[in-house]
Amino acid sequence: MKSHSMNVCSKLVLAVLFIFSTAIAVAQEPIPISDEGTIEITNCDNTLIITDSNDGEDGNYLPGEIYQMTICTNTVLGDPIQIAVLPQQNANDTINLWGVDGTSTLTVYEGTGTGGTQLGMFNTVTHPDGFFLQVDVNCITLVWESGEDISFPGFVAQVNCLQELQPFNVSVFIDPPFGLSTDTFPDIGPNENVITFCFGDTLTFTANPSFPLSNAEGSGYEQLAEECTYTWDMGNGDVFEGIGLNTLTYGFPDPGGYFATLTITDVMGQEETYDAYFLMAPRPIFSNIVFGDTLCLGDTTIITGGILFPDTVGVSPSTSAVQPNYNFTDSRYLPDITTANEIYSTTIEIEGYLDDPIIMNPGDFVNVCLNMEHTYLGDLEAWLTCPNGQTAALFQGFGGEGVFPGPGFGGGGTYLGDANDGPEEDEGIGFDYCFADDGPLLTMGEEFAAGNTVPVSTFQAGNAMVAGTYTPEQNFETAFNGCPLNGDWTLNIADNLGADDGYIFEWSMEFGPDFELDTIYYTPDIIDAYWLEDEDIVFNSDTSVTIVPQSPGNNTYTFVAEDSFGCIHDTTFSVYVRPLPVFNSNIACFLIDSLNPNNDPAGGVYEVLETPTQTAELIFSEENEFGFTTINATEYGIYTIEFTENNCGYTDQAEIDFRPVPMIEPFFEDTVLCGGSSIVYEAGPQEANSGNFFINWTQDGNTYNTTDYSTTVSTSGEIILTITGVCGIAADTSNITAIEVNFEGDTICGLIPRFKAVEVVPESVGGSWSADDDGIIFSAPDAIVTEIIAPDFGDYLITYTDVRCPNDAVTRNMKWYQQPDLTILPENPIFCFEDDSLNLTAVLQGEGNGTYFWELTSVNPGVVTPPTDVDFDQFQSFPPPAFEPAQAYIASVATADAFGRCPELGRDTLIFTPLACQYNIPNIITPNGDGLNDLFAIQYIEFFPGASLAVFNRWGQEVFSSSSYDQYQAENQGWDPEDLPGGVYFYELKLPTLDRVESGNVTIITEQGSEQ
Repeated sequence: MKSHSMNVCSKLVLAVLFIFSTAIAVAQEPIPISDEGTIEITNCDNTLIITDSNDGEDGNYLPGEIYQMTICTNTVLGDPIQIAVLPQQNANDTINLWGVDGTSTLTVYEGTGTGGTQLGMFNTVTHPDGFFLQVDVNCITLVWESGEDISFPGFVAQVNCLQELQPFNVSVFIDPPFGLSTDTFPDIGPNENVITFCFGDTLTFTANPSFPLSNAEGSGYEQLAEECTYTWDMGNGDVFEGIGLNTLTYGFPDPGGYFATLTITDVMGQEETYDAYFLMAPRPIFSNIVFGDTLCLGDTTIITGGILFPDTVGVSPSTSAVQPNYNFTDSRYLPDITTANEIYSTTIEIEGYLDDPIIMNPGDFVNVCLNMEHTYLGDLEAWLTCPNGQTAALFQGFGGEGVFPGPGFGGGGTYLGDANDGPEEDEGIGFDYCFADDGPLLTMGEEFAAGNTVPVSTFQAGNAMVAGTYTPEQNFETAFNGCPLNGDWTLNIADNLGADDGYIFEWSMEFGPDFELDTIYYTPDIIDAYWLEDEDIVFNSDTSVTIVPQSPGNNTYTFVAEDSFGCIHDTTFSVYVRPLPVFNSNIACFLIDSLNPNNDPAGGVYEVLETPTQTAELIFSEENEFGFTTINATEYGIYTIEFTENNCGYTDQAEIDFRPVPMIEPFFEDTVLCGGSSIVYEAGPQEANSGNFFINWTQDGNTYNTTDYSTTVSTSGEIILTITGVCGIAADTSNITAIEVNFEGDTICGLIPRFKAVEVVPESVGGSWSADDDGIIFSAPDAIVTEIIAPDFGDYLITYTDVRCPNDAVTRNMKWYQQPDLTILPENPIFCFEDDSLNLTAVLQGEGNGTYFWELTSVNPGVVTPPTDVDFDQFQSFPPPAFEPAQAYIASVATADAFGRCPELGRDTLIFTPLACQYNIPNIITPNGDGLNDLFAIQYIEFFPGASLAVFNRWGQEVFSSSSYDQYQAENQGWDPEDLPGGVYFYELKLPTLDRVESGNVTIITEQGSEQ
């Protein structure tokens, strides 16, 4: 298959390349096209580098640029010129760059200026692989126009003198290492490359080009395998192409033969090819294998098979063919136009028909089919050109005068296929549009006018022409009459408007069946045949095996044939072994059952082996031809039966379990229970063989017994017994009302009324309260809630009687008791701190718990407080001298009630002040200033608050008095007689804390002597 993407002028050779050779010397700095003007190449050994303006960010071009530059070889050299603009190989490639958006163009003209022949308008969308031009004039002109509001990386163009192409050699290695076949094939020439292989083989191809002229003597160009373009055409429509794609792993998906071609193109456009026939071994014909196909276990059979020679039967070789491939399956982008009425073409070269036939009769040209999508039918015209130039229009969607003669139907914005109308050049989903003279659909224009479209929405909502076979705008029989089949058939698409694009994914043609293709046939020989080993094969001879199958059902045995291609083929034969009969055990009801064993197409014989009792019998009805019969049992129980089938004498046994239906004797009517009484329910006796029943006693829906046929019930609820068997269910129900009366006894602190509620289950219908003491008062004696008032402290028996159970009244004890009250004795203790002990007693009234908590504190801070006993009894004792005199103390005691019901503790508090009872009054003072006995000072007077002192001379005259002598002495350290004469004086000391008056005399001795 050969394909061409466009027509070329007589002086132009155009090739689409992927990489420009990195061996070309870069002899000067790159020149941006924004420099404009004319550049002259003066040395053909150097390469001129032209770039975009690089004026934008990161070296991109800017929007809205328009520049023109002319490049010439000088008139002395006069060499033709060539230009290459190619994409980067990888991130490290600094020589090549091709990144021009679809709204920008680099246009190339022959000669100087734009008056010469336009060689093409290029961008990355229309020419994603770049472009390479060679011209036989010495000047070209480049015109650069960038689109509005967009910036891309740009381009690098390499311009130099035209160099001659350099042939090279190609070899291919195939892994697994398939060598060229040494077999001869009548339809394939002896010098052709032939590779034989098996179905399912995956082949890895490695191309090894060698370049004997690469950079020869410094005047050639460098050729590198990794920079070549490899095109692998597998002969079935699968084509793989790429730079450096010298290795390909591939498996042919369908049986048959293929003529595959590898085309290698170097950086300057030199092409070399390698082709080979790839012949896949066809599956041989297995026939006439003789064997017995239905056996019993243990039977023997013989299977005979081998290669089809006169003496045996079995397998024979089959023939396959190498067919030409005429489908063009390479996707072709149909971009938005940059020049009005732009044409895109793709060609299939047909060269496989014998005797160069001519289309002359109806049906010679069957159809042409396109798988495509496009966003605007109103853009397009499509026509097919046959090898001698005759044309036939397929459809004319453009409404004006387009490229193809005559106006079209104006298809507007209708889609072809499920088109992708997004901003990028992403593919949509193609529909199959075929065109045939006898198409069921009218022309596309007529179907468009009839509204024969379908909605599509995968990418955006729109309406597309339906897929199917249309009538062409021009009749094929007339338009192609006289066209040769062999030659170039070209599909042409004209895009007449801007703003839309699409893809052709695949197209193909079909010719009539009367034309004979130049078909190559091949037949591998069968060189060996044998049976795979199997444990069932007991004897294996040359062409037959004896088998004894060990398993019921289909037993498979594999016969293998090996052909001259080295391919292994096999087929499997099945021998059916009758399975054992399946006579299933069963549970039967109502003393009747049906027996129907499986795997007994000829029926069989039954025998009863065991019965549940000596008197039990089975009665069989008449059997039908498949062993079906009905049996009746005389007693419940398990019967063992053996069945012998008639084909192979197989036997099997089954147990038929005849089960009874559960029974329940009627339950009691609804019952009331009082005072904890109970009732027994019995299911009653059952038939024999009832041990498999499921027993379920429930009360109010909750299961509580699953084992017994009887139960005892003492609580309220709905009692249901359900006995479930395979053959039936029995159930009965009874309702129990168990009167439950309950209330709690109580202990009450104080003579306070007490509310009491009785719980009655189920709901009370009436009752009354009573007590063992007539003094008890009930606020509501006939209600379930009442207030109870006791006349005095003590224990009382309180009773509630439900009207339904008068003999089962409920009695509880209720106790009213006095809250504890404490008194500390003595209530006003008077004692001398020096000599007396303080003994306190807590006297209890009411119900205490026997534990007393004492606490002793002082009124004034800083006063030492003796500790209390911690034995929690009623007594506290403080021996002298535990207290400080004249200081107030607080003693407190608390106790809880005996039942813990009283809201407060019993408490008492006592405040007391210990007395000082000892003091010393001096009887002599010597006020001579020596610091000894100078003052009348009473020892310990500070502990006697409110003490008063009066001093008199012997004539009864008062010489000193103080109503608060304790304070006076604290301030003055005592009474100073000052200038009193010596002598005997009399005093009177009043101590109110002791309610005592002390009188006596004191002698004052002075240096002058005593008073006379």
